[in-house]
Amino acid sequence: MARFTASIRSVRSAEDTLTYMADFTNATSWDPGVVGARALDAEPVHEGSRFALDFRFGASIVPLEYTVTALQEGRSVTLRAVRPSFTVEDVINVEPDKNGSRVRYQATMTLRGPMRLLAPVLGWVFRRGASKAARSLAAVLAG
Repeated sequence: MARFTASIRSVRSAEDTLTYMADFTNATSWDPGVVGARALDAEPVHEGSRFALDFRFGASIVPLEYTVTALQEGRSVTLRAVRPSFTVEDVINVEPDKNGSRVRYQATMTLRGPMRLLAPVLGWVFRRGASKAARSLAAVLAG
């Protein structure tokens, strides 16, 4: 299992920040690894909403379908993507503070089957990509 955690400041209110983060089509604006995203269900985002994201992995494009598995309005959202060889789960918590809000973002990748043998390398790649996404997200939420 590979895990990445970041704490990011937002100038937006907690409610606005969570609304932005829960709409995973916005990942194209802050995750350099996402080359395409579309909502598969009607707005507003709710438990069960699905998003199709395309990730660049080397020379390949890896499609992932994320599902909102938990949503607490103005507080948190959890999204999960499941493939035969791995699962990715993103947990986004937002708390108000005096200058906007703070995002606590945790991404976890769990490998299954033969892919577990590649855990050290894929874990490093996962954390590196997540770190780049967190830096980009910080810039987007700062302004």
